[in-house]
Amino acid sequence: MATEILIFRTDSIGELIVTCPVIITIKKYFNNSRITIITSNKNYEYAKSLDIFDKIHEFPNNNLINKIKFMYKLSKKKFDYIFIFDGKDRSIFSASLIKSNYKVAVRDEKK
Repeated sequence: MATEILIFRTDSIGELIVTCPVIITIKKYFNNSRITIITSNKNYEYAKSLDIFDKIHEFPNNNLINKIKFMYKLSKKKFDYIFIFDGKDRSIFSASLIKSNYKVAVRDEKK
């Protein structure tokens, strides 16, 4: 059975590039894994060009209804791990609504 991993990286392309070695390490550590990433519109196309992710979703920016629909769709799935690499409040809140065994958030400041 595959290990289901969800990653939040909803910021710039440069931030995604910096995170790629960590994501590749996670993929190698969990041999049979499926990695889903949630990106911003800024790094969606770049994420699609990489051969790392099994599924790529763009976090909706346009209105609250689309965000709620998006989160509802994700909440129907269970992940083994959720990694929040962008440290954004919206990503942390969104991850709290999604079922998973483990959740890890990386922030560069204390809150």
